[in-house]
Parts: sequence; structure tokens; C-alpha cells
Amino acid sequence: MRSKMIGLTCLAVILILGLTACDLDEAYVQHKATEAEEAPSAGPPVAKFSPIAPRIEVGGLMIFETTGTTTPNRWIESAAWDFGDGTAEKGKWSQTMTVMHRYTAPRSYVVTLTVTDNKGETDTIQHPLLVWEGTDPANKGGGADGGVGKTVEAWVVVRLAVEARLVAPSTAKFHGGGWSPHVAYLGGSRYRVHGSVDSQNGFGAMIRTTFQAVVRDEHTARKTWTIEELRASP
Repeated sequence: MRSKMIGLTCLAVILILGLTACDLDEAYVQHKATEAEEAPSAGPPVAKFSPIAPRIEVGGLMIFETTGTTTPNRWIESAAWDFGDGTAEKGKWSQTMTVMHRYTAPRSYVVTLTVTDNKGETDTIQHPLLVWEGTDPANKGGGADGGVGKTVEAWVVVRLAVEARLVAPSTAKFHGGGWSPHVAYLGGSRYRVHGSVDSQNGFGAMIRTTFQAVVRDEHTARKTWTIEELRASP
């Protein structure tokens, strides 16, 4: 009897309000839609980048590595670089993008990256960079290893050679916190470089490749390096 009374009461409410089951379903759908509209959207994009070293010798090749925020509804679409020396570059964004630039004059620079997401909002970040001429200012004694500058160059030379062997170099993500832990001076202008990198194979899966190389600085005006040995294995 109690269950019948509850059922009659509910039926009476529906009849009084003039609602049907379809009306109730539609009201629920509209409520959920309103909740979705009122839910806060993801914030504007946040870009990050860093040079592989805080300073480099004139004519040396600097690499900048990027990261950025991505959500299901918002993502970074494009990147604009200002290298601080009067040159700029624009292009598509990649979460693991690497950008290379060569500086030809010794002084301090401020490198600026501005990213734009799919809703047109932007984010800007800057990093200082020192380009010097001659002896590395952090190696005033002019040690035989050439200081930070030569170490960075050795890392860049090997990194570019490794990327050239990858199936999808644009997906490459090198490990280990930059160049410093991976380069050792062997003497005689020779450096040993080792590390690992994740990248996509031909099927789109991420695989890890380890590498080891020995490179030699030829001390020429063109900053030529010779790769004496390069081994890489997945």
C-alpha cells in the first residue's frame, strides 16, 4: 500500500506540474549543458624554453629546448622567436621542439619566445645569453680543455649527428639535464660525449636510443669538428 501511495504521489506531482518523463530528461540534459558552460576553461598557454648553456663562444651554435602546457581543449599552435640580435623566426609549435641559432657578435643577449594557442591567447618568456670572443670568461686561465664553450660545441656536434640518424628527429627528447653531465675532455682537443634520447620509430612508438661518440676540435676559423667515433643503439 505504501509503495502505491508513493507512486500515486509522484504521478500527481507530474500531472500538477504538467511534466512528462521526456520533460524531465530534457531538463537534466539542459542542466548538464549549463554546468559545462559554467565550468572554468583551461587557462592561457604557458611556454618554457632554455638554452643548453648560459653562454657560448662567437660563431658557436646554440640550441634552445622548449616545453609547454597542453590541455584537451587548449594547446599551443605557433611559436615566435626573437634571438635578440635582430633576427627572428616563426613556425609551428612542438612540445619537444629544438631551435638552433648562431651568434656572430660578442655581447649579452635576451632571447624571447612568444607562443600562441588555438584560442589566440599568448604567453611570453625570456632568457639571457652571453656570447663571448676568445677565452671562455669562466675559464680565465685558458685551460687546455677550452672551457665551457668547447664542451658545449662538442655536445651540439654529437647531438646533431645523432638526430640525423633518427627516424623522426622532430620528436627527439634528450635526457640528463643539458650538456654538462655528458661531455668529458680526453686531451688533445678530443671529447667523449654520451647520452640517451627518446624519439618515435617508424610505427609512431617512442623508443630510447643510447649513444656514445668521440669528437675532435680542428681549431679552424670555420669551427670544424671531426667525429672520430659514433655508436648509437636503441
